[in-house]
Amino acid sequence: AAEEDLHASAIVAADCSMMASTGTRPVNPIDTHEEHVYPTAFNIILVTNYHFTQEAMLEAISIATEAKSRAIHEFGLRTPSGEPATGGMADCVAVVSGHDRRYKRCCKGDTWGMLIGRASLECMRRALIDSIAIPSRGAGAHRASK
Repeated sequence: AAEEDLHASAIVAADCSMMASTGTRPVNPIDTHEEHVYPTAFNIILVTNYHFTQEAMLEAISIATEAKSRAIHEFGLRTPSGEPATGGMADCVAVVSGHDRRYKRCCKGDTWGMLIGRASLECMRRALIDSIAIPSRGAGAHRASK
């Protein structure tokens, strides 16, 4: 997504094979101490062309997480116990920011927030379509950038 000289992209890897919901006990808890355990996850990488402070990165992560939850809600995905899903078992968001100008803010009320939200939501939707459409593979990966 872009507006004037601001550019934000999202890269998403999605695995819908075991959905989870914040604050609820999983039906089949995983032992994360075992090396062979690979819990399902929605991994999002945000890329911006200008430098974000740590505070702006945290705000960007929050926006991307909201976009992830919105897309999951739009698709009506649920946990194995029937709860509305909010993600996978081990979701992650990372931010890679450029250099030059330094931005201290990124919120839903500003241009950066809109660009990051738009890129994350578009990419999540595509990754979910792939993940659901190809159940044997169980995962979809997409990149959104304009």
